[in-house]
This record gives sequence, structure tokens and C-alpha cells, in this order.
Amino acid sequence: MVNMNLNCLKKFRAMWKLTVSYLSLLGYSVCSIIPRYEIQGTSVVLDCSIASTEGTSVVWNGPQQDGALYAESGNINTELPEDLENRLFVTGDQSKGNFDLRVVNAQISDEGLYNCSVQNGDLIKSYNLIFPALVTSTDASYNRYMLIDSELQKLFVGQMNTLSIIELSDVVYPVNSSNIDFLPEADKLNYCTLSHPRTPYCQNHIRFITKKSADTMILCGTNANSAKGFELNITDTTFSSSVVPCSNDPFDNFTALYANSPANGNIMYYASTSHSESTIQRPIPGTTDYMKGVISEKWMKDPQFVGSFDVDDRVFIFFRETAVETDPAEKKIYSRVAKVCKHDIGGNSLLRNKWTSYQKARLDCLIPGDIPVRFDSIQDIVMKDKVFYGVFITTTGTPASAICAFNLSSIDAALEGSFKEQTSANTFWTEVTTVPTPRPGQCTNDSMSLSESVLQFIADHPLMHKTVQPMYEKPIFVMDDEELQELELHSNMTEIVFYAASNTGKVYKLFFKNGNTYTTSTYEPLRSLEVIWTLKQHDDEVFIGTDFSVRRIRVINCEKHKWIDECVKDPHCGWVNRTENEYQWYNRCRTIEYINDNNLQRFVGKSRLRTIGTVNDVYTHENYDISIITPKSCPPEKPQFLRATQTTAYTLELRWIPGFDGGHDQTFVIQYITKTGSCVNITVNPTDSDDDPQIYELSGLQPSNVYEVKLCSKNKIGTSPHTDPIMVSTSHSGLTLASLKDDGHQVLDHSGGKALLILLFVLVIVTNVGTFVFVRKKYLHTTKDDQEKYQKEYTKSTQIFQIRQTDMTLPNDIRTKINRSKVSPTLPPIGTKSTIQTSQQEVDEE
Repeated sequence: MVNMNLNCLKKFRAMWKLTVSYLSLLGYSVCSIIPRYEIQGTSVVLDCSIASTEGTSVVWNGPQQDGALYAESGNINTELPEDLENRLFVTGDQSKGNFDLRVVNAQISDEGLYNCSVQNGDLIKSYNLIFPALVTSTDASYNRYMLIDSELQKLFVGQMNTLSIIELSDVVYPVNSSNIDFLPEADKLNYCTLSHPRTPYCQNHIRFITKKSADTMILCGTNANSAKGFELNITDTTFSSSVVPCSNDPFDNFTALYANSPANGNIMYYASTSHSESTIQRPIPGTTDYMKGVISEKWMKDPQFVGSFDVDDRVFIFFRETAVETDPAEKKIYSRVAKVCKHDIGGNSLLRNKWTSYQKARLDCLIPGDIPVRFDSIQDIVMKDKVFYGVFITTTGTPASAICAFNLSSIDAALEGSFKEQTSANTFWTEVTTVPTPRPGQCTNDSMSLSESVLQFIADHPLMHKTVQPMYEKPIFVMDDEELQELELHSNMTEIVFYAASNTGKVYKLFFKNGNTYTTSTYEPLRSLEVIWTLKQHDDEVFIGTDFSVRRIRVINCEKHKWIDECVKDPHCGWVNRTENEYQWYNRCRTIEYINDNNLQRFVGKSRLRTIGTVNDVYTHENYDISIITPKSCPPEKPQFLRATQTTAYTLELRWIPGFDGGHDQTFVIQYITKTGSCVNITVNPTDSDDDPQIYELSGLQPSNVYEVKLCSKNKIGTSPHTDPIMVSTSHSGLTLASLKDDGHQVLDHSGGKALLILLFVLVIVTNVGTFVFVRKKYLHTTKDDQEKYQKEYTKSTQIFQIRQTDMTLPNDIRTKINRSKVSPTLPPIGTKSTIQTSQQEVDEE
């Protein structure tokens, strides 16, 4: 197997080093490109530091849109696509020159060149972000079966003519891997090519891998249309032939498992189709014979097997097939569950070495209604706590997918119900009314003692009349316009988390709770549309196999969730309800592991959350109602521009602009500290519109006292960070206005009282009148081309005058917001002296 990533990267690095050497010889300074190998789904931090930030703007450019601007001086480019913009952050202490770019939930589209430079164009650092594949090839290698051995920490990948063994570790690149060739036998290859294409059909496709013992694996390959089993010693990588009759066709589905038998240990069951003959097989203990065989098409017709499970004294096999109970001209596909018993060794004469306990029933996955929507073709199946979750697709009309859940009791209800029969050719199938005793199909310890009437009945009536109904009477998940191919459960957790792979190369992370399924993440790990044929989960990663590559995705990536609603729908995540700097809105969603390690939440038992005090420290799916469909919600943003506008000896008037309310009603909490150190909190309800500037008067204060005041916002989700504190003092008497010290702390000026206020107003009026006269005089002596310029100057000065009249103490942002509806006066035309005099008179009166 040719590892294309390795070869291409080696060539690229060699060419780049050669280019750098030539440019250096010519006297040019070259910034080396730093390769960064990462796993998709991780958060990637690209560091960039400069010695001094004074008068300097730091710029980040990225690979999308041919080197688009990503960020400048800590500000993300809002013109980028929304999905990309929401995943970018500039982090680090910018006052110290650190402008690191953080890419959250990195995707294949993020691959490429990243440049950090200063505004004049000097390059500081350059990175080449790469997501290397574990296995890749230019020609199809058909990576269609994978097995993860958690004890050995190895990933086994079945390919065409090859078994790849990959070490599972934290090393991203290069990974340790080895290949073992399983070439088709020469005589089988020559015979196969007489009737089939040499590639891919007449090759040895490894379609099944399972572990037999600590150092032994069982494999099965198609062997150029002559299926063959292999027993592999993992230690020395030697192998020998083994009897595992898998499918001969590389594109037929095959299932097998080791099932535990109390008397005989683990015994392998396998269901396959070989040269159009389909069967379920198992060795008969104590003999060289096998339980196998299908009596007629009533048992199976063109099946495609998708899964098998060991449940108590039975083995269940799931497959889809051409339905025999419908009009043959329609060629309908139905999904089935079949059952055989572990103690079954066949009949004495009839059904000798054949199943006497075989029964099958239809799986009914549908959306009910006047015209039901049926999902008839099962693609994959998983089991948890004796509940089977299958992914199904439609066979007619618009492509769609569904996940249906079937519990063991619903399967037993169908298998223990009536049988279905067709009394003669070209007649409808009907319910059987007469059944022999003992009931056919039951598990027994002595199948060879069954009467011929019972054996003949089960040979003729394997199909049950009732269908297996889904839990909740409908699918637990439906997806339109896409066909899901593979389904995997996240292991070792109490919650039910699925990973579903589609025929367009997408992977979905789904969380099922209380009858509802939530899509927590969507991954697009491939650059082109490819079918994902195999999917496996291990720890916090998912591995996917396509015909051209094997890749891995990091699927526990909580900080991608900016909103609490998204965060709590991922059971691996919790929303930290704190306001410290390290828990800002963009990184409050943390992994449960991180929350536990940092003691951010108390637990009762292993997983139950408990409230600390009166406010939850952490929100998860256990203490947040995720079933309610609400707008995106989060704690409110920090209020802006907290100012003291005026004060008396006993009161203090505060003004501020609210931040985003987080999708819920918010209140404001004013906190002030007296000179004695006591802290007072006052909750303030917003005015009718919490988008407007808010005004509140603190009362009951003491004259000539200094108060430290700060403010935060609060909603039902959480609390915003506090504003920076301001220092304000009350007056001896009368009214005072606020001013700013050089250090930015707000104080109130008492050194003039009302006299200072009046003097300040007079100065403002005189300044503006003088500006008006000067502009008017110049206006009368200018050409027509320059009049527009003076018109703008006059308008600007008048606007400033209006703002100062309105509120001299508000910052510019608030002034603009308050006066945005006011219309500035226009300068009267030349020659209208009376109008000019009237305007001047109005100004004097003001």
C-alpha cells in the first residue's frame, strides 16, 4: 500500500528546503513554513508573537478564499463565511504581543497555509496545517472492514490484498503501521479472470476480522471468487488457512460473531452468501459437521447481512432481502430479524444438520400516517442493553434515512405470534390457523427428538405473520435527502450516543434521550463525496474507511459549542456557569472530564449532578431541559459604558448600555462598596426596551463618600462578567457632573458646583457661536465648488452643539445612539440675510 500522504509531504518539505536555500544564497530573508499535523475535530492553536505592539497591526491570513484575511489586531474578519468566522479566535495576551490564532473544531477545509504578519507586510510566522490520513492511496484500496483491539491498541484495516495494522496512540504523524499481504491464489486468480474483471473482482478482499485469542486473529478473504479463511498470529505475523466461509463476492455483506455456549465455550456463527447460496453456519460441537443450509427462498432470498448478536440462549441475525410475500414483479426489499438457538443441532432425519429453530420476522420502520413513509432497507444495526438500533433507508422516492429502535420484547412478540403461509403459488400470504405441538421454532435442548410434523412445519413456515414494531411507534431519528450507511455506538458510557456515516462522506454525532435524538455535531472529513463503508469508535475518536483512505476524527470537542443549548445536547460536555476570565462565553462549554478534574461540580454517585447553593455551577443534559425548542440561549453579555452622570450628597445617577440578553429576559445587578468595605447588591429591572441606555439612581448614600461601583447582567442561564469598576464620590451639597481622571477611573467634580456647570455651558455656547460666524464668513467668500465642504463643517459643529446640549457627560457611543433620530439643520442659501439673523438670534437665546 502506497502511503500518499507520506510521499507527498516528504517531496513538499524537500522542495521547500531547496527553495529556502537558493533564496538565502541570493540574500533574501525567508520565513520557514512550519508543518502542523493535527487530527480533524481538534482545536488548533497557531502562535504568533511580536516584540512590541506600539503602532503595529498583526494580521492573520488563512487558506480559504485564496489567502483571505482571517484576523487583524485581534479582530476576526466578519466577511468570512459564518461557519468559519464562528470557529476562529485570537487568543493570548495582546498587551505583551501575543496574537495566537485558535481554530476550533478544525475541518478538512482548514487545511493549508496560514501566515502571521505585521501591517507593513513583514512575515512573522507561516504554518502549513495538515490532517494526515492513516491510510491513503491514489487507486481504490477498498478499506471496507475495520476492527479495533483496545487491549493491543491497534486498528486492523481489511483492504484489497492487504491487512493494515495501525498503532493507536496520541502521535498524529507519522503513525506506526505495518502491512501484511494476502494475495489471491494464482490458480483461483486465473480461473476468475475468465469470467470477471481482474480488478476489483478477482482479488482477495479482506471482508472480516475478529479476535480468536490474545495473539490470534481470524480473517476471511474473497480470494478471487473462492472465499478463504485465515488464522493470523499477531506476534510474528504468520498465517495459515482456516475454515471461515465468507462471501465470495467482494461487494456482498457478511456477518459473523463468537457466541458464548455454556457447554462448549465460544463458537463462531457466520451468515454469508457464497455463489448465490445463502446460509447461517455454525460448527456442531464434537463433530466435524456444520449447522447450515437454507431449505428454500422462503428462508432467505438474496440477503445482505448487516449484523449478528449473542443474546442469552439465542443468536439474532439482521439482514435485508427480496420479499417473498409480495408480488414477485414488484421486487420489494424488506428488513428482517432472524433467530437460531444455541443448542440446536438439527433434526434426526428431516432437517439434519439444518436449523430447527430458525424463524424470521419483518422489521417495520416507518413514519405512521394516512400514507405511511416506510424505511424498508436496513443498512446497519447496533445493540445496547438488549435494545437494537438500526439505520434504514427508503427504497423508493426521495432518498431518506431513519433510525428505529426495537426492544427484545417486541421481537419476541412477533416470534411467538402467528406464522404466515402461502397455501399455493400465486396466492396471497395469510395467517396460519393450525400449529402442531410442541410449538415449532422454540429453543430446546434436544432438537433431534422433534417430530417430523414439527420439523416439516418449520421448514415450510419460517416467516412470522406479525411485524416487529419500533419503540415509540416511529423512528427516533429521520434525515431527508441523505442515505446513512453505517451506525456506531459510543462505548463505555451510560448515555446513548450514535455516530452515523452517510454515502456523501459526512459523519453525524447523535444523542438519544427520552425518545428524542439530537444532532450534536456534523463532520465532513473528506474533500470529495465518497461513501463511508466502515465506521469505528475508540476513546474520543472515530475512524472511517472509504475506498481510498482511512481517517480519524476527534469527536469530543466541546469548545465548538458557543451556546448552552448546543452544549448540553452533547453528553460529553457541560456548560460552566461562571464569570471568571477563564470562562468567557467562547469557552464555557467544557468536557465532563475537565469539569471533574477541576472540581467545578459536585456529583452524587457516579454521574448525578447536584446544585451547589442556589445556582448550578455546571449545566448538562441532566439538569437542563433539552427537549424544549428555544432560540439560541446563553448568559447575557457584559454591559457597556457604565458612567456616573450626576450626583448629589445622597444620590448617584448611573447610565449604561446593555449587552446581548442571551435570548432570555435579563436584569442588572449593581454592586457598590462603601469606604467601610461593606458590599451592597441592587437588582435593577430594565426599562421597556433593554436595548436603550439604562438609567438608575442610587439613593440613601452619604455625603462626601467615595464608592466603588460595578455592574453585571443576569438571566436564567447565568451571569455576565462585571464591568470595570468606577470610583465615584458624592458631593457636599447640590448637583455635580461626572468627569474622568487621567487613569480612566471616573470621579465626580465638586470644585465649583453649580457655578462650574453654568460656566461650562457658557463656554460651549461661545465656542459654537464663534465657529458658526467663522464658517459663515468663509462660506460667503468661497466658490460654489467649496460650499459643500463648509456645509459639512457647519453641520458637524451643530451636531456637536446638540450633543453637548443633550447630555455633556455621555460617551460618544451613547450620544450617537440617543441623537440618531435628530436631523441636522442645513445652511441657508446665500442672500437670505433675514434667515441667517434669525438663526443667530436663536443661538443667542439658547
